[in-house]
Amino acid sequence: QLSLALEGKKALETAVASNPAHDEANNRLLRYYLNAPAIAGGSLSKARELAQRFSQVKPANALVFQALIAITGKDYAAAAAFLQRAIATDPHCLEAYGLLVDLHLGRKPKAWDAAAAYCRKALEMNPTDIEAYANLAGILAEQGKLGELEIILAQAKQQCPDNLLAHFYAAFYLLQNDQLEKVEPYLRTYLSQDPEGFAPDRAEAHVQLARLYEKQGRRPEAIKAYEQALSLRPHFDFAQKGLDRLRKG
Repeated sequence: QLSLALEGKKALETAVASNPAHDEANNRLLRYYLNAPAIAGGSLSKARELAQRFSQVKPANALVFQALIAITGKDYAAAAAFLQRAIATDPHCLEAYGLLVDLHLGRKPKAWDAAAAYCRKALEMNPTDIEAYANLAGILAEQGKLGELEIILAQAKQQCPDNLLAHFYAAFYLLQNDQLEKVEPYLRTYLSQDPEGFAPDRAEAHVQLARLYEKQGRRPEAIKAYEQALSLRPHFDFAQKGLDRLRKG
């Protein structure tokens, strides 16, 4: 694993050297420096150097990098300040909005309204930002604002028809709060097409259905949903434990 990590690091450094303005390569390399152990080339000083170099190319993105460095050091106030500066520098810096949402949802208590406001600002800048739709759907579900939630889900499906992540978030947060009426329709919508990118897979969606059925006392359907999850992901520990519990009960 160490040799593979070092090869990945070398590839990222080569990509950045060949194209210093490449957003994804710089972003991935920065995250590598911040998250990898020192033995694998992780380095806070190198992360800071990269952010400084990138500031000459893309100032707003470099401020996001500074925010990520601050988050790694648990200096959330500094991170928020960097992100605000990034948005002031470039109002279309979507990663800054997303990280501000994360910061507000990471507070205790969570700043739901402020997080929702940043989601809406991100969507003003980019109406096809599925992450913003998904976060906003989760927030509205958590707050029980079901009328607004329906509007956002309809907009998300219209603007991002190939990515139904917002429906999964809505179902998950409704389920967490025992608002069960819309959970199954939202999960069925999510399962109507293959998940995109790093979105929760079909197995995860079936586990959420199983959790719903358990809450509703629909034991045979819960068992079947857990079985479907395991058929898709055989070593899914949560699904296996749920299935074993129901079979013993």
